[in-house]
Amino acid sequence: GIHFSKRQWQCFTTRHEFLQMMGWRLQQNHRLWPCMRFTLACCLALVAATTASHELNENRASLVLRQERLVSVTFYLNIGVVLLKTLNPEQNLFEHTARLSTMGENEFAKQYARAKNLLETSVRFKTDGDQTIRATHWQWPDAHMVQQHLRQWTMQATVATDQHIHENPLEASLQLQSEQEIRALVLELPAALRPMTVVSSRPKQSRIDPATLRARITF
Repeated sequence: GIHFSKRQWQCFTTRHEFLQMMGWRLQQNHRLWPCMRFTLACCLALVAATTASHELNENRASLVLRQERLVSVTFYLNIGVVLLKTLNPEQNLFEHTARLSTMGENEFAKQYARAKNLLETSVRFKTDGDQTIRATHWQWPDAHMVQQHLRQWTMQATVATDQHIHENPLEASLQLQSEQEIRALVLELPAALRPMTVVSSRPKQSRIDPATLRARITF
């Protein structure tokens, strides 16, 4: 793979400089050309598909009350922005995402695990009575998938310099189990996850018998 030192990354101030350095590295290692040509072709196709469709540019959360004391929570996150705000909020988004995308897998896994731990400990759910509800069963996309996602975004942003590239959100989920009936929740979010659109719902179940031709469904 292609990796850059910390000092080199500090010198990348524009996408043009990044692309120049990528070209120099490829000249030093001709074996990367076939793979890189394929990657660039895929990224160009992704740019066309991305700019042709509407994409979400704000984090979202879905809270579903499954039972009286059980809530399923799913976050839809722009992971590049979230990692930037969590790990290095002073850095430029492109520089930070490009640096993460070219890290060795082990180093990236360490940074990703650190970010997940910081986020999990800073997201808090409470009852109206200010009692904390413990979040359990956190599930995140694996590190390899996230790094591939960041690489795709970096290549899109490198090629489409005159466009603002949005991320396709990645999902993270958890469960809330309360000792008492849940009627309302207080959600505390770290700055890395704000702003966020929150949708809460309580599913209603209906049953249609074999002899029933028409059923009225209410919301």
